[in-house]
Amino acid sequence: MIEKEITINDCPFCGNSEVALIDDVVEPTSLGRYLAYYTCTVCNCRGPQLLFRRGVRKTDALRLAAEDWNKRGNDEKVNIGAIAGAEQRTEDRRLRTVH
Repeated sequence: MIEKEITINDCPFCGNSEVALIDDVVEPTSLGRYLAYYTCTVCNCRGPQLLFRRGVRKTDALRLAAEDWNKRGNDEKVNIGAIAGAEQRTEDRRLRTVH
């Protein structure tokens, strides 16, 4: 069991830019990627975070992580549509900021 805390960007639910990622259960998924679990420092949501290589779209990676999380029969189900919608809102916000 690995126990460490790092930060990742953008909670898929509230858009918080600092999310605590706790790697206590870093394990390979059926897709050959690694799944860890985060807890948001603002909205306290807990869910999967897929650790993936460059070239994979973040929305796709989060959706795959949520599907994998739900397949494991966990008590807390992740709304896959909410992840995709939150990711799109975050991207829209970035585009408005840049232009």
